[in-house]
Amino acid sequence: MTAHYGSSHPQAKLEESDIHLIRELLAQRDWHRQQADALTIQAIADKFGVHEGTIRRIQSRRNWGHV
Repeated sequence: MTAHYGSSHPQAKLEESDIHLIRELLAQRDWHRQQADALTIQAIADKFGVHEGTIRRIQSRRNWGHV
């Protein structure tokens, strides 16, 4: 049985390119944390149509760590 990782998983909602963009948005968010217009994790999740927990797991590299 072959393991499916990343976008090759049948239930994947994100692509590897999405992960790069999400991590870039998270980095910008951390850098601009003091600003009122900084993106929230929920806003990032809404933008990609996933749950807030998914974004948190991407941020901590528990999910999509291979990217």
